[in-house]
Amino acid sequence: MAPSFASHALAMLLLGACTTVTSASRPPAENDVERINLALRDREVELRLGSDHQEVVVGTAVLVEPAGVVWTDRTGQRLRAPAELLHSLNYLSPEHPRVRGFWEGGGMGVAGGGALGVVIGLASGDDPPCGSEQFFCLRGSRGEKAVVGGVILGLLGLVVGGSIGVAVGHHDQVEFTATR
Repeated sequence: MAPSFASHALAMLLLGACTTVTSASRPPAENDVERINLALRDREVELRLGSDHQEVVVGTAVLVEPAGVVWTDRTGQRLRAPAELLHSLNYLSPEHPRVRGFWEGGGMGVAGGGALGVVIGLASGDDPPCGSEQFFCLRGSRGEKAVVGGVILGLLGLVVGGSIGVAVGHHDQVEFTATR
């Protein structure tokens, strides 16, 4: 079975929500080079290269220069690409990316789960009155069900979204744009 548009959209939302995107000129200016290299220190980096932005390579010891980018691939070979081919860099953020990912994912989970719980509670309507032959009767209005559903599914969303956020972590991405 092929993945649906909705599953792709959800995946992109979850992955994109935990990414901070900044831009830099191509070729990179000296002030951008210093800022980027400081952030890339000791990180595994996904580099998107090529005029069509389709080639993705993963490297360590990445060094951005005005003339291009240098990195070490997984085999230990040092490689270089000119600045014209550099499209973007994606890497795990410095300073507690897993904690930040938990709060971002958990926040999205609380909002989504809570909203879904409220909608389900409101849609279920009011319960009929309890009969005398029932031993135990729990009934609620649609408003009460909305509150209970919102809290329960919101907490479930916090756990699921927070877990995904911890697993993925918060990423930073640098997009290089051509200067005119």
